[in-house]
Amino acid sequence: MKYGTIAVDRDIPFNTKFSFDCFGEKIFTATDRGNPKYIRVEGGVHYIDVCIERPKGMNDDEYLRYVNNMGRIQTKGKMYLD
Repeated sequence: MKYGTIAVDRDIPFNTKFSFDCFGEKIFTATDRGNPKYIRVEGGVHYIDVCIERPKGMNDDEYLRYVNNMGRIQTKGKMYLD
């Protein structure tokens, strides 16, 4: 996955576009299903996975810690239907 892509549950078609309040104007595209243990709908809430951009100069270990330290973010978003 690359920055700007997301993993969504199986009920959302691939290539569906999204924006999220916490990421400003950035548009994300559904390109992956991910692990259904984490990518799911529960109680009307969609749990998705967002590919986070790696800051320049960060090695693999630093990037893993960076992403894992972000944890889960709860935010509102928009799904754009064609």
